[in-house]
Amino acid sequence: MTAQPEWLIEKEITLPDGTTALWSYDAEGDMLEVFFNQGAATCTVELADGVLLCLDLEQTRPLSLAFLSFTPLTRRREFGPPLLRLDGLDDLPDDIRQTVLQIITSPPVNAILKLFSYAPTLEANRVEPLALLDQPVA
Repeated sequence: MTAQPEWLIEKEITLPDGTTALWSYDAEGDMLEVFFNQGAATCTVELADGVLLCLDLEQTRPLSLAFLSFTPLTRRREFGPPLLRLDGLDDLPDDIRQTVLQIITSPPVNAILKLFSYAPTLEANRVEPLALLDQPVA
């Protein structure tokens, strides 16, 4: 058995729905990846700048959620936590977009990524999806 490097911090967390996930933080690269299921990814979607969802599209299940620059997402701003504009959903084909929306609004992903919506104007026919990182207690 090999020793885990000092820069890699891993812990198993229990999510509100009772499932467990592996929280894996690379301290040198400031990257967090939360693993929900094992398997080969058939699709990776960049939800927002530096936020990647890896999934098994055929089985409609999330494999992991990665944050390539984790620390800025943990710093509160004057008016609350930093929000992510999920502009990566804009360019997806409609069927994949609907699948991704189903996955990110359901357990276990919605325990880590909290979704909100924003309408730029009252007359807007379009609602912008926003999210923030929620850090469950181990």
